[in-house]
Amino acid sequence: MIKKIRAIAKQILIFFGLHSSLLWIRKKIAQIKYCKLQRGKERLIIDSGQKYGLNTLIETGTYYGDMIEAVRNGFQNIYSIELGNELYNKANERFKGYKNIRIIHGDSGEVLARLLAQINEPVVFWLDAHYSTADTVKGSTNTPIEQELRAIFNHRIKQHIILIDDAKDFTGHGDYPTAETVEKLATTNGYVFQNKEGTLRILPGSSN
Repeated sequence: MIKKIRAIAKQILIFFGLHSSLLWIRKKIAQIKYCKLQRGKERLIIDSGQKYGLNTLIETGTYYGDMIEAVRNGFQNIYSIELGNELYNKANERFKGYKNIRIIHGDSGEVLARLLAQINEPVVFWLDAHYSTADTVKGSTNTPIEQELRAIFNHRIKQHIILIDDAKDFTGHGDYPTAETVEKLATTNGYVFQNKEGTLRILPGSSN
């Protein structure tokens, strides 16, 4: 009887050991996929600036500043807007030694238009301001993307590169417009729209 119990106990230990190993493997695979996806976004931002000869990046949704850190060598000037007090303070402290990086505190749906009044050249936009986790702060809406796009399209310069993260969220729910709505807004303003590799991309049209 004791031998039987020991055998059963051994099988249970083996099962849970394998289960833990599988969970660890799945976690590592998820981390690798995330890192690969993130590297792709970083490369997209840098390549967009280089391809079109743009020296300035404007980001909305600073978060911890990891995107700024990854692409800062690709731009002469970087502006990033963050709504959350704590996140803003951390990012401001992180980049205080860089004269070409400016962290701006506020709701990008309101602040972006004021910032653009100071911009006199085409820039690359990385629009990633939205409420998503306990670390982020929710403004008047889950995402200010529509206000951001209106500010950009109303700007006197019409050769901007606009990259929007998390294309999967543009379903018409939770304050997000549909991707089709964004496309219509872009093409109405003379831009070319692409939904590619998880990113909405709005590029200058031939008439701009």
